[in-house]
Amino acid sequence: MSACTISLTLLFCLACALLVACQSGAALNTQPGAVTTICPTAGTTRPAVLPPLAPGKHLAQVYYTTDTPTYDSLLKRVDPLSHATTQIARMRNANITMAQPSPNGQWILFALFISEPHPHMEWRLIRVDGQYEQTLYCISASSHAAEEYIHNGAFAWSPDGISLAIAEVNASSALPVITLLNLAQGSAQTLIASVTQTKGTGTSATFVRSEIYAPLKWLDNTHLYISGQQEFSGGNLQNHVYLLD
Repeated sequence: MSACTISLTLLFCLACALLVACQSGAALNTQPGAVTTICPTAGTTRPAVLPPLAPGKHLAQVYYTTDTPTYDSLLKRVDPLSHATTQIARMRNANITMAQPSPNGQWILFALFISEPHPHMEWRLIRVDGQYEQTLYCISASSHAAEEYIHNGAFAWSPDGISLAIAEVNASSALPVITLLNLAQGSAQTLIASVTQTKGTGTSATFVRSEIYAPLKWLDNTHLYISGQQEFSGGNLQNHVYLLD
């Protein structure tokens, strides 16, 4: 499991960023092997299988879209010279909420909201040639909770492809939690949880503020920026910048 050291320093009040120092200590599996899109056991991560693809002659553009009238989610690849379009994958009863290419351009990591037969979020990998589609991590999700839908699916993928920071909603608090996945070891750990602070006790408790976190971008392979926003009673918002190291 990744080891993370966290300390907090307030920098300035414009946009919230958190810096987290993490060490993975393992290498990705680049050997061919069996993969599946079946969800792993709840709370666990499936190690990624990443056999390399022979380099192409030139770059291609990859994008995701929704097919109509089926409303299936599609991943497509476009040749910028010939403008030929190739379908990489089609996901039925699903909606891609975010996608990111690997640094070498051979893989696409994407968050997927699946509505049937039961609502849940998946984080999947697929090679740009449509091979080795695999589900790495899953969480249950309510199809009617707008806030949950917005926060679930946000992620940041480290440059070396080993660490994946994702936002998921805690079932008991209904607030986002940042979970760190190690795609080499197949491990998951809670990095930081959004919080709600109250003033008073019992029926006289008064809401003071909540602080919502979401992953933004890796500075390098061991440091991660995380956004955050404080919401006070009455709907007032305040953004901060924190440094965690």
